[in-house]
Amino acid sequence: MKKIVCGPENVKAFNGQMKELVPEFHALAKQLHSAGLINGLRGATLELPPFTEQAAIEQPKASRYCKACGHWHIPLECTKQGATA
Repeated sequence: MKKIVCGPENVKAFNGQMKELVPEFHALAKQLHSAGLINGLRGATLELPPFTEQAAIEQPKASRYCKACGHWHIPLECTKQGATA
């Protein structure tokens, strides 16, 4: 697994990766920082799973985050005539 540690030299790249991989945590960290409860994420570590390296090569697929189960889902097209999503 590839690891990224947040530091002064890579703050922008770290935030971009965190926002892409764990958007809910990124939003929480942003709110905590705005409220003055944390100084930032210096020293925080992201462990990138192997699939992220392959995903950069493949075309992105439309998906949505399910708050009920905590997973990302790819919407499927309905083949029934007259059906709406």
